[in-house]
Amino acid sequence: MTEFEYSAAAHDFRLHVRAWIRDNVPDGLVDVYDWASPPLLAGGDRTALDAAVATEVYQAWQRRLLSAALICPGWPVEAGGSGWSPMQVAILEEECFRARVPRVNRGLGEQLIGPAVIAWGTDDQKARFLPRIVDGTDRYCQGFSEPSSGSDLAGLTTVGAIVGDEVLMTGQKVWTSGYFESTMMCVLCRTDPKAPKHRGLTFVLVPLADNAITFRAVRQITGGANFAETFLDGARAPVDHIIGPVNSGWQVANTVLAHERATNFALQFAPFHHEFTSRVGELSPDSLDDAELDELARLYIDLLTIRTQRMQFVTMLEGGVDPGPEASALKLYWSEYYQRFCDLLIDIGGEDACRRPDGDGYRTTVTQETFLRCRAATIYAGTSEVQRNVLAERVLGLPREPLPK
Repeated sequence: MTEFEYSAAAHDFRLHVRAWIRDNVPDGLVDVYDWASPPLLAGGDRTALDAAVATEVYQAWQRRLLSAALICPGWPVEAGGSGWSPMQVAILEEECFRARVPRVNRGLGEQLIGPAVIAWGTDDQKARFLPRIVDGTDRYCQGFSEPSSGSDLAGLTTVGAIVGDEVLMTGQKVWTSGYFESTMMCVLCRTDPKAPKHRGLTFVLVPLADNAITFRAVRQITGGANFAETFLDGARAPVDHIIGPVNSGWQVANTVLAHERATNFALQFAPFHHEFTSRVGELSPDSLDDAELDELARLYIDLLTIRTQRMQFVTMLEGGVDPGPEASALKLYWSEYYQRFCDLLIDIGGEDACRRPDGDGYRTTVTQETFLRCRAATIYAGTSEVQRNVLAERVLGLPREPLPK
């Protein structure tokens, strides 16, 4: 694999991180789980991952990362992080991958909610909410999307009524990821029904325990249920859980969405490369025809293109430049690459690859699980159709698609 040229400072930083990992990794951590294959990318076994996380060796690694401020390292030092740049965080991820150890992160709390609290929260809110994200006490899920508004986030109808020192919320959310392991939810609700739809919204951090919130699992074609419909039937949160001014939730939500885009910029090339090389390594070259070999070559070129795009965006962020709508190219490219890769594995496997294994429940092979899971890649975080519209209208300056009459 061709290496990119890093600056001398970045190279020195990489060596520092590599040495720290070498000196601090607990014995046996590498053997507990294949940390190079995250379940959401590679169709891994969530049960096996949960068991690995519960081990003492993983907990010891987590404690060492915490003591070195290497969980949420991209946050400012005063917020509990290390103040690292996007390039430095990317190097940490690459070096953890290289050492086959987990880069412990706090999911939506680290990637989206924490940055919103840092940008919009009061000093008291930062002191209360941020440490609980860093140490893992609170895990967040997101209450944005609604069944009736589709991709029109500002069209949400969940009602938030401020009564005394509480916010009471009633409505329905959908596609709530990670609900089963969360303790908190960020909810965008409408607190001023008379205001234009982009106004009158409020951003609230809502505790899940002992609250009027019901989750209904959404079964996926994989047989799993990583998402849920969420019903808020008078759910309560203290008014001091409102982040930013009341009725200014749209601006706070845009901070969250901007960091969601940044997370896509930092999408790891390494897991894709790991899966490609490991799965292709299982194939016998003599069993592949010329068309299949050509497609494998094209896919590998696509992988290198994804890495180039990723590094381009990380470099832009390093220089304080928001990649903006150009980021749609990366999302479009990696999601469609991944579907083509999974399609090819099924094609190469033929009838045997399509036959589900015997046993109780909805049993699938790794190839089948990955194939089914990747179908969503061109839907979540913006469909391929939306990404193409963004690129056409906002990057190429083409006229907007006419609305149907």
